[in-house]
Amino acid sequence: MTSERLTELAQLEYSLYHHKQSYPGKFVVIEGPDGVGKSTVCSLLPRHFIKTRQPTNSHIGQAIRHWLNDSIVPVTPMMFAGDRAHHLRTVILTTLWLGQTVICDRYTLSSIVYQSFNPDGSPNPERAQEARRLNEIFYQP
Repeated sequence: MTSERLTELAQLEYSLYHHKQSYPGKFVVIEGPDGVGKSTVCSLLPRHFIKTRQPTNSHIGQAIRHWLNDSIVPVTPMMFAGDRAHHLRTVILTTLWLGQTVICDRYTLSSIVYQSFNPDGSPNPERAQEARRLNEIFYQP
């Protein structure tokens, strides 16, 4: 999959996402930098909670994970937003509607932080602004 195709899919998923209601389930997010124990905390929570992480295992999330390890292809804030929109639409909101609890390892704050920098680690105010703008529409925990 090319980066252009992935961006196109991400934009489509982003445009399909919308919510205008509350849900009976609980939505909990565990945020933090790499290596602080987010996955460990998630593993200690009761089994009946639905546990998920971002990027997801969707076609968009898999491409993001692959490209994060390959510095040749830049991963954009829109790609992460598209993956999140797909995840919300197909997994999280459906689960919340059923009254279940969803625990998510990373969410909007992580996207904003990680997407605020260039691949070389230098700050990028334009990318930070784009990441904030793209993530402000999402259902909040």
